[in-house]
Amino acid sequence: MCFIASLYHLVHTAALVGAPIAKNPNIFGGLLATGIVAFSGTCYAVAFLEDRTYAKVAPLGGFAFIAAWGSLLF
Repeated sequence: MCFIASLYHLVHTAALVGAPIAKNPNIFGGLLATGIVAFSGTCYAVAFLEDRTYAKVAPLGGFAFIAAWGSLLF
């Protein structure tokens, strides 16, 4: 689980570096940052604390990732 979180964290941080050239950089960057914190942060917390109660927030981070990439279409 932690490998997936770190991979998503790496890929979306690289995309966050390119956010200023997006059509709506505040929306794209904000959704990416939210996704990184909500998805990767939750996965890190579950892996390191061994407490699955935090896992309920991860789907919201995934939705934020999808919304960020979708925001590039408009």
